[in-house]
Amino acid sequence: HFAAAQAYWQQALELAYSHKLAGETGKFLLDLAKTHEKLGQYQQASSLAWKALRDERSQMDSAFKSQALLAIGLTARRIGEYQEAETAYTQALEISRDRGDNNTLKAEALCGLGATRQALSDYSAALDYYKRSLALGNALTKAKCLNNLGGLYRLTGEYQKAIQHHRQSLALRKQQHDLNGQSKVLGNLCLVYQQLRDFRQAETYCRQSLAFARETGDLGRQANNLNNLAAIAEAQRDFRKALSFYRESLSLKRKSGDRAGEARSLNNIGRLYQHRGNSKKALKYYGLSLDIKRKLGDLSGQSASLQNLGILQMKLGNYDKALQHFEETVVLQQQIGQPEILWRSYDGLSRVYEKLNRPDLAIYYGKQAVNVIQTLRTRILRLEARLRRSFLEDKIQVYKRVATLLGDEGRLWEAQQILAMVKEEEYFEFVRGQDKSQAETVSFSVGENDWKTSYDQIVDKLASIHGKYSAMKRKRRQSGLSADEEQQLKNLKQQLGELKLAHHEFILELQTEFAAGQRLDEFRGDNLRRLEKFQRTLKNLGEGTVLVHYFVTENQLKIIVSGSRSSVPPVWKHSNISRKDLNRKIISLRNSLLNPHKNPLPAAQALYGELVAPIEDILETLDAKILMVYLDDAVRYLPLAALHDGKRYLAEQYGIAVYTAAADVDLMERPSQQWRIAGLGVSKPFISAGFSPLPAVSEELDAIVKEGTEDPRGILPGISYMDSAFTPQRLEDILSEDCLEDDCYRVVHLATHYLFKPGSWSDSFLLAGNDTLLTLEDLQRGDYYFGNLDLLTLSACETALWSDDSRGREIEGLGTLAQNKGARAVMATLWEVADCSTAIFMEQFYRNRLKYSSTKLEALRQTQLAFIHGQLSDTSLPECTSRGVSMVTDTDEPEDLYTPSASAPFSHPYYWAPFILMGNWR
Repeated sequence: HFAAAQAYWQQALELAYSHKLAGETGKFLLDLAKTHEKLGQYQQASSLAWKALRDERSQMDSAFKSQALLAIGLTARRIGEYQEAETAYTQALEISRDRGDNNTLKAEALCGLGATRQALSDYSAALDYYKRSLALGNALTKAKCLNNLGGLYRLTGEYQKAIQHHRQSLALRKQQHDLNGQSKVLGNLCLVYQQLRDFRQAETYCRQSLAFARETGDLGRQANNLNNLAAIAEAQRDFRKALSFYRESLSLKRKSGDRAGEARSLNNIGRLYQHRGNSKKALKYYGLSLDIKRKLGDLSGQSASLQNLGILQMKLGNYDKALQHFEETVVLQQQIGQPEILWRSYDGLSRVYEKLNRPDLAIYYGKQAVNVIQTLRTRILRLEARLRRSFLEDKIQVYKRVATLLGDEGRLWEAQQILAMVKEEEYFEFVRGQDKSQAETVSFSVGENDWKTSYDQIVDKLASIHGKYSAMKRKRRQSGLSADEEQQLKNLKQQLGELKLAHHEFILELQTEFAAGQRLDEFRGDNLRRLEKFQRTLKNLGEGTVLVHYFVTENQLKIIVSGSRSSVPPVWKHSNISRKDLNRKIISLRNSLLNPHKNPLPAAQALYGELVAPIEDILETLDAKILMVYLDDAVRYLPLAALHDGKRYLAEQYGIAVYTAAADVDLMERPSQQWRIAGLGVSKPFISAGFSPLPAVSEELDAIVKEGTEDPRGILPGISYMDSAFTPQRLEDILSEDCLEDDCYRVVHLATHYLFKPGSWSDSFLLAGNDTLLTLEDLQRGDYYFGNLDLLTLSACETALWSDDSRGREIEGLGTLAQNKGARAVMATLWEVADCSTAIFMEQFYRNRLKYSSTKLEALRQTQLAFIHGQLSDTSLPECTSRGVSMVTDTDEPEDLYTPSASAPFSHPYYWAPFILMGNWR
């Protein structure tokens, strides 16, 4: 009960003065100073602490002098005089070091220095001070420092650590029956749970804290809790209650002299007026807040106000001002390191560029926002699921908006990647892909990566100089500068001006470069001229072989059909669907295909109407049996075999092979009749990369590869290498082996993990044994010659994918890379494939090719038909058919559900449609 204590200390002080009790007056002055600070009366506390320091007791007792300096440091920090606070804490630390016998005072000084550096947004130095303090302090000091450290972790987005440290502090406070200390910790726990958007728990902590603060008479803590309760009410759209709390908090902040707290309240009131649509008042309060924060040198506070100003200017349509505010915030946050503000700034930049019809830049900054949020999610993975979900509530729209932008631009792989990040619980148990034990980040394209590197360099340098300049200005304002320091400040100001200009010019260059790289909807003339010539090739491939070109423009899907009959020239067809609408339909179908519990037919039939229905008549005229498809834009992400006409899948009507201009494949060359196979696989997990084990791979290779005449299993003669025996060198040796015609390995089968990141050959890789990564860059540069192969089978995830970067240049996936290096045909996948069913699929594929002496394409089609109709005879893995998937589905309506028959457990296209054949299909 600080008010009562204050009255007693005041009486004691007066008695000490009247009785001239030398040395006692200093003690009572210091106790009074501490009591005033507890009551939130910071100006009076500061005055009393200074009087205590000047008392004669300070001259006789160095420990007392150190305590007086600690009180001065604390009150100075409360009113935003950070230079004074740092000086006082440093002097106290030096005294305690000289004494060498009081670790408690030393720990107090270190904790105070940490809090001061934290207030100045120097989180690295603050963390170091806190750790040093914790190693020395008693229970009371440790409780203070643990609470401060929890606050630091909250600011840097490490909410798990924040909760842990606050709870440790709270336990110590309870042991000491310290109501004021408990109030502080409970208030900070309120802030953490606000960030996690668990408002019920946050309000509980806040009201407990407020009750203790009122009981002890702590005005500062009362003001903080009223501010927090206002923020909770604001988040729940109760603006009237929020405004009442904010105004009450502001009044108490001004009464106590807490300038930093006053600035926070002003900022929050401005944001509230913005939510209520009163832009004029919002601008007024933001301006008042920003002015105080700049005078205090509060970089964190400045960035919060600038962020809010950016949002307001964007809503007012002042896009240039909005961009300026968001960019300023990014620069400050590069210096500070508060991810909660940083992601919002990147999201703001993305939204402004979206409004300016610049999807390229909107995507670029949107990806940055997503990656910052993903970093935050990584830090809360051990929190309970409900907190992870509530944390994501106000951020889901960021993911969906960026995914929509990517989808509208035809960059569907990237869109799919971002959408998958939202549904972190929806992963298959038996999937060839990553074990989702940590949050992923979205990859950048080649063009985006180049610009991101340059952007980060400029922003980092600007943030560094800005930090030095701000610190020097703050020192001049609080204690003055020497002549040399004035010159340093002048030099820093000049450097800062030059860097700001360079930053502005870079942004302009970025805008110009991205605009110049936007996709041109022009069909390459050389492809058109080659069509008639190609008809001769089609004729030699056999009757019924048809080439279908798909070409996407902004307002139409153009389709060119070429058959083998010279009497029927290439035919132009089109579908009146915009690129944006087509991409959205493709995303819808892919979402259905990636979930084996979801009915794919509505989306498959909708796209059939756009891609196949317009050419049905010409396909019938040409008596089409085999479709060689040349895919453009987002259509490349579609398994055409899964399109449905209302009665049958397209795979039930035609064999479908992908024709890529990336590989100059001789389609007329007939493959060897006798295949020898080299199988290489990895079944073990790769923990550090998040890859799960692939238990079916060993069975897969054992069922396919017949190693010697005495091997009871196997289909094709050859050799297999599992796990540690699969090395990059082993693969290189197999591919470059000198061999006679009949001795060469004509098939290489790779069953392992594959990670594809468009725009980065060095980050896209196959996993070899012993956790060795074989990147696309390695395959491109190394001596990996695929020219002897009739078929390279990539029994891994997403090996068929390729993408366009932001400048429209083709980025090749593993499949096209292998074709460019000589492989006549590649069988690859369009999404993460189920481990067990893939093993069955591969065995059935090779068995069909051998049993019926069929083409690769027909063997693929027959395997797909077997999956569709449940005709998986002769398979050696029947027990795997009962292995299911564990995932959370988003099918709300009964008609959305897909239930396979017991005889055809793998009939859903998820299991059979991702496999595509590229190149020579014979």
